[in-house]
Amino acid sequence: MFCAQPVLSKRNKADALVIPFYSVNGVTKCAAALDDSLQEVVAPALKAGFLAKRSDVHLVYASGQKEVKIFFLGLGDEAELSKDKLLETYSSLTKVLRKNACAIVNIILPTVSSLRTISCDDFIESACEGILSLNYLLPQYGEIVKKADPLIEKVCLVGVVANVAKPIYEKAEAVFDGVYLTRDLVNGNADDVTPEYLANTAKGLGKVIPGLQVSVLDRAAILKEGMGLFAAVAKGASVDPRLIIIKYEGKPSSKDCTVLVGKGVTFDSGGLDLKPGKAMLTMKEDMAGAATVLGIVSVVASLALPLNVTAVIPATENSIGSKAYKMGDVYISMSGLSVEIGSTDAEGRLILADAITYAQKKLKPTRIIDFATLTGAMVVSLGEKVSGFFCNNDILAEKLAIASEKTSESIWRMPLVNGYNQAISSDIADMKNIGNNRAGAITAALFLQRFVGEKVDWAHFDIAGTAYREKEEEFTPKYASGFGVRLLVSYLESLIS
Repeated sequence: MFCAQPVLSKRNKADALVIPFYSVNGVTKCAAALDDSLQEVVAPALKAGFLAKRSDVHLVYASGQKEVKIFFLGLGDEAELSKDKLLETYSSLTKVLRKNACAIVNIILPTVSSLRTISCDDFIESACEGILSLNYLLPQYGEIVKKADPLIEKVCLVGVVANVAKPIYEKAEAVFDGVYLTRDLVNGNADDVTPEYLANTAKGLGKVIPGLQVSVLDRAAILKEGMGLFAAVAKGASVDPRLIIIKYEGKPSSKDCTVLVGKGVTFDSGGLDLKPGKAMLTMKEDMAGAATVLGIVSVVASLALPLNVTAVIPATENSIGSKAYKMGDVYISMSGLSVEIGSTDAEGRLILADAITYAQKKLKPTRIIDFATLTGAMVVSLGEKVSGFFCNNDILAEKLAIASEKTSESIWRMPLVNGYNQAISSDIADMKNIGNNRAGAITAALFLQRFVGEKVDWAHFDIAGTAYREKEEEFTPKYASGFGVRLLVSYLESLIS
């Protein structure tokens, strides 16, 4: 919970106070206006040589203050202040505050006159996002819960005009509610986060967030729609599939509509092409695309953005069993195109293909943007810090890149190499669902592109590397990252006119 605090003299009683410092030509300076009592606290530390290196945090205890602990936060070189560096700096601060069990914190922000390389609004936004990014508790079970660092419960932004800070932190809080939702869903047990659970989560959002309309198709309805690829993947699962549609009409008078499609494989065994045991260890994350679009649409509706956005989520397990779909068989998609199954472990593109077709037949999209933990090839190509994306429209790609820079969620445009289409050709069907062992992320994208109409702008995010982290890094926690929520919200805001 955040609260705006308009002037320094009225800061609330708290567990901690944070004072910002930066260096100018090698000299450490306080970036904020301080009263005399705080000047007396700061002077000894500066005399002792606090260097204000970026993300350095120095703790002092001072009597007579409203806070028990006072932290000096290093912002680094004043000439190098930037949004991404501030995001990382304030996320580092969150880790220190949590380790020191600081539940209520006053954070002094720099004076406007001290910010020469970044605007006041951008500074506040980055500070808020940095604090929120790691103020997250991983779902834990049993006695280990007692060992977790407690969350920061309340932050007061001090030293800025309240009407400037208030909308910025309220927006950041709404965005991170979506990020946390995405993380919680991905981090949850696969036995709990089933297709039905995702559907119920969507229905729950529809009850508490104005403007969300939720509908759900069960197995019978999926078959009735002719979604042969989606139904095939779901055949071997002990849990029933769901197609989840979440519609938000923030601008009913406009025909412009963005459809977000998220891969919702709630656990991926690989099917009859069974994965090695260790490769299955993190396969509860294979619904991260679904969790991402749930997070995005919840933020868009919470902020009441004047946009039309619909999320389409094909949700199923990919399991082994007597009814599981088989390699070498051919299935007919909702579009009418036939697909030969080269691998049952290339299931994500199958359910996405039918969802993309459903979106075009039922929802009249201006653009379709899909998210999927689709290929190991993307992880090999770009690792865990950069998401690859494919796009059939240069303007859309450019706007996504701008949103990436603004949010520090790194993406890289990958090529749709038409010559690689040969790798997914079939002698008995319109295509196969997998190519050879080369350019796997590209051939997967080319497969999806065959289901996208010529007049629809389309982007495909392969988040296999970025959705789930093996360790905490920079402003991203261990395990589910929530990658893509902030980026897409920023992109969607660019469409507002």
